[in-house]
Order: sequence, then C-alpha cells, then structure tokens
Amino acid sequence: MSDKYQIEVLLRPAVEFYAAIVTFAAAFILLQLPQVLMMPPVVAGGCAAFFILLGLYDVWRGCRILRYRRRMSREKPLQINNKRVPVYDDRLYLGEGFEWGQKHTQRYIDTFDNQYKHYIKREEYYTVRKIEKGLKKLPVIKLLTRFTGSYSMFNPWPPRSTLFGDSCLHGVEGRRRAQSIGLRERRQHMYFAGTTGTGKTEALEMLVMQDIHRSSQDVVIVFDPKGSASLMQTMYAEAHRAGRGDDLVIFHLGFPDVSAMYDATGNYTRITEIASRLARQLPGDGESAVFREFGWQFINLIVRVCDAMGEPANLNAIKRYISDMGGLMCRYGKHQLRKSERLSLFDTALNKAKEDRGRTREEVAMLAVLAGEGSDLLDGNDILRDLYETARMDPGYYRKLVASVRPLLDKMTSGQLDLIMSPSTEAIKSGRQLLDWEQVIRRRQIVYVGLDAMAEHMVAQATGKAMLSDLVATASRIYKEGVLGDIPGGIPDESFNVWLHMDEVDALMGDEFIPMVNKIRGAGVGVAAYSQTVQDFEVALGNRAKRDVVTSNFNSLVMFRIKNTETASLLTDQVPKVKTVSMINITQARDTDNMLDGSVFVSSNEDRVTSVETDMITPNMVMSLPTGHAFASIEGGRIIKLNFPWRVRNYGDFPDSIRQMGDAMRRRYQSRAEWYDA
Repeated sequence: MSDKYQIEVLLRPAVEFYAAIVTFAAAFILLQLPQVLMMPPVVAGGCAAFFILLGLYDVWRGCRILRYRRRMSREKPLQINNKRVPVYDDRLYLGEGFEWGQKHTQRYIDTFDNQYKHYIKREEYYTVRKIEKGLKKLPVIKLLTRFTGSYSMFNPWPPRSTLFGDSCLHGVEGRRRAQSIGLRERRQHMYFAGTTGTGKTEALEMLVMQDIHRSSQDVVIVFDPKGSASLMQTMYAEAHRAGRGDDLVIFHLGFPDVSAMYDATGNYTRITEIASRLARQLPGDGESAVFREFGWQFINLIVRVCDAMGEPANLNAIKRYISDMGGLMCRYGKHQLRKSERLSLFDTALNKAKEDRGRTREEVAMLAVLAGEGSDLLDGNDILRDLYETARMDPGYYRKLVASVRPLLDKMTSGQLDLIMSPSTEAIKSGRQLLDWEQVIRRRQIVYVGLDAMAEHMVAQATGKAMLSDLVATASRIYKEGVLGDIPGGIPDESFNVWLHMDEVDALMGDEFIPMVNKIRGAGVGVAAYSQTVQDFEVALGNRAKRDVVTSNFNSLVMFRIKNTETASLLTDQVPKVKTVSMINITQARDTDNMLDGSVFVSSNEDRVTSVETDMITPNMVMSLPTGHAFASIEGGRIIKLNFPWRVRNYGDFPDSIRQMGDAMRRRYQSRAEWYDA
C-alpha cells in the first residue's frame, strides 16, 4: 500500500506472491546447488539469505493486498467488554477508527469501478449461503457450515456483514487506532445524528459510562425521552461499580412509585422564574403570544400570593388557583384584614352578599369590602390590587385568557404524576429522593430522567421542557455566582464538569434551549445532543433561523447513517475538496500519408491519468455507513471515521425495583438495536 505511485491499485490479484515464489526458488537453488551457479558456498548462502528476505517482503506485501480485499467485503461488529472501555482523565474515548484523508476518498471511489467489483461482491458468497441452508440439517456438515458462516480470516466465503451499509467505508484503512476528543473541546457541545437503530443509544451509553467513572467530582445528567431500559440499567450498574451508587438519582414519569420526586417550582432566585418556566411552554406563535403573556401574568400573581402567605407555590397550588382567582383573592384579602384586625368587615358584607354572574358570595363580599371601607388596603399592596383587578374581570373573559394554562398544568400533575411533580411538604420531609438541580450540582450527583414519551408524548414534552428550563436557570446562577460550597449539602469548589446528555433532544427543545447552548458552557456544562435529523430541530423550535442558531453552537459533529441529505450536509459542507485521479485508455488510428513502406494506417494506444476535484466526504457516503459506524468532525475540523464498539454487558442481578422497571421499559420500547446480536 505504498503512496509513491500516482495511481494506487489495491483491488487486484496479489501478484507479489508470484515474485515471492520465484525468489524462494532462487534461494533454494542457491542453497542446494551452488556449484551449478559456480558460486562458493559462503557467497551462495549470502545471496540465498538476500532472496529469502526479498521473498518474505513480497509475501508481506501480498498479504496486505489480501487483507485489504477481505476488509472490503466483510465487517463484523466491534465488541468490547464494558469493564475494558478506556476511561481517560482528560479525553473522551469515541471508538476505533482513523483520520479520513484524500487517499481514503480515492480508494472508496475505486470500489465503484466495474473492473474491481468482483473483489467486493462475489457471487460465490450467495452460492455458499444457499448450500449452507440446504445442508444445515445434516449433522455431519454442521462443523463445515459453522466454519463457512464465520468471520474467520481463513474463511474465503464469509457471510455478508450484519451491519448493513457499505463496509468499504471502513475497509479503506487497515491501521485503526483508538480515537478520542479532549474534554476542553467537548465542553463546546457535541451533536450526534443518525436514523433509528444506527447506534446512537449505544454510543450514548458508552459516553455516559466514561463520564461516571472519570471523576467523582463530575456531574452526569441524562435526559431519556423514549425510555431506554438498557441506558437506565447501565447507569445504575456503572454508578455502583464506580462507588457512586449513593449519588444516583432516578426520575421516571412512567414509574412514580419508585421515582425520585421533582418540584418544578421549588428552586428559584427571583420569584418571576417560576412563571417564566411554565409560560415558555405555552404556544407563542402569532396571536398565541398575547395569551402566553397573560398566562405569565396570572401564574406570577399566584406565585407572589403564595410567597406572601408563606405557602409553597407548587404546581398543584397554581393549578387550583388559576381556575379560582376569586377564591385566592378572598384568602389573601382575609389574610390582610386579619392583620389589620378588620375581619368583621368581611363577615358583615358576607351576610348581605348574593351570588352574582358566576361569582360566589365570598367573592362578592370581598369585592364590596375592597371597594368600600377596606379600599385603603389596596394602597401600597400591589398583590392585593392585582388580585382585585383580576377578580373584577368578567369570568368568561378571564377563562379565555388562561385557556392554555390549565391543559399544561393538567399534563404535569394528572394521576400519579401529582406524587412526583408536585410533592407536598410532608412528602419532601419523608426522606424520599428529591431531584433539585442546585443540589445535584453541589453534591456532584448522577441523574437519569426518563420521560416515557412512547406512552405519553405531550406529558413527556411538557415535563422535559420544564425540567430543562429549571436546569438552565440553575446553570445561569452558577455562571454568575459559582457553586457555593459553604452552603449545607455542598462540596467545596473544585474543578468539575457537568455533562448533559439529551437523547431525542427535539422532544426537549423550546425557546429556552437556544440561550442554553449559547451560554451554558460558561457554567461548566458540556451538552451532548442526539437526534435523527436537523429538521427535528426546526419542527421543535418553529422556524429555520432558530434551528441554525442551535446547530451553529455544536462544535463537534458525529454522523451515523443518515437518510436526509440536509442533515448530512452539516458535516460534508465542512470538509475540503480533494483531487482524485483516474486512468483513461485512449486508442487512436489514422491513415498514413506514406504508402511506400507498405503501411496503410498508423495507430496509437496510451493511458492518460486525469484528476478531478471532488468532496472528500459526500452525503452519499454518510447515507451508506454501516450500523455503529460514523463520520466525526472534531477538534477544529479534524475528520475521523469511527467504529463505535458494542459493549458486552456482564452486569450482575439488579434490585427488584430496577429489574422490574427495566422489564416494563423493554416491553414499551425496544431500546437496543439488533445489529450486534447477530
């Protein structure tokens, strides 16, 4: 495989063996019959040694040709024991592969030449498979069919690759090494794209496993909208193997009985953050933007009232009061009257009040008090005044303004979700795990968030966006203030990283995602996002401009097999163009002017080498990748051809709760691809 020739031809017969036979024969003659060549034995021995070395060199060159041809026609999955996955202190292992260059593009283009096709797609493969199928029931033939069905290097008719795709893409290079990316580069975010079943989740598990083992100071957070049992159990097993079992927090919407609790409104710096988190999930396009603003206003008012009265402003409280602002006004009004020792004004008005246009007697009585003798309470009390103005609205008009808020809250608190999404004070004090992003980062915890999107997509989307919005707010505080180690439950500030993995990231995307990828790196958070196409981003965010803003913030791209040229172009547009060469045979014939020498015509035959400029990687190459293989652009545009290994799992028994959860998740969703089971 020398690069000294202008045209490299590797798909050809291994003619080096012919030269080796000749040199070995010459060495044999020199050793056995030196007198025939009239050589002294010493000189003949030296010449024989030279010919033997030359023959061995030719054998080596011939074997390289055979290995190259074999690689082009077979590619089996790369397997590695989960305990043998490399874990580096300052880098992230990505798999085995090589740096893609011009020579690899040239070699791949050569595979499409008809004169080389028989070295790659040999008809005898299919003949052998038919014979195997017909003879597999004969016990005497089983050993032979087992051999012909293996990937042994001595098997001339191996089965076709179970990875699908074009194995030539990885076969063009034989020297493959462990590939990795520096953690500093990784903090600038990574994007993994690939169709279903191409190995994204397998890669995600391998990366998460390394993050767990690298340092006990690193925070690992995984959002899993679809619910992969393999991913959840891998995190459980690896956290315990790394001695971090006590740091593991498992939150899963589909299993509220064993899930950790999460209070979406319990952690904030400014009181307006709660309303902002919830309002971001309301429709905001066109005329809906106005209703989103009203939704924010009323949610914020409820939170202010709860804070003033010393009550938790959880989702249940917001859900209850958003449909009963009059009742909230009565509670807060009586609270203020009681403080000023004038509660008798309300009791007197209540005796005279009657229901009026959908308002209860209490609401009518409180409105009368605030409009009459208790009007001074409105002075200097913005909360009470806002409640009073809201309660005076026509009930039908108010219901229209908040029509989009109640469905959102229902999604996040219906059924048993109420137990984990809006925990009571008693439940929080009971000792059950509580997912709090600030404490997660301070305590350097490991978090798995399962959203069960296969069963309840809308609920999963609403919950995921709320949790992500909360995490962004927490990261923003870290960016401004740092992680305070002197707060109870904290760890003193040391060098640490927050690794955030988001599978099926489009299910979590909203407007809050854009500032997250723009600025969250400053808080020490490195994002790894996984999706099928970039069009998923456009659908989730609402327009192409926002999609482009997000994709431009991913400095490292990993592309598995893609069936969408626009997604593939994210990578292929970054690679340079290279020159590939081809040989053209030109034959010419013309009449001769000189008839005296007996010639009638003159002919010529020549081979011309031409070069053509082409893309080093084309979208078609990305669309033809085998399962588990990928192209990657890392560290400033370095193009790597990767083969992600499948980890052979050898975990022991899981606790009953984890095992049962995993079994149920597998029934809902087949989380592991079948490509490595063959």
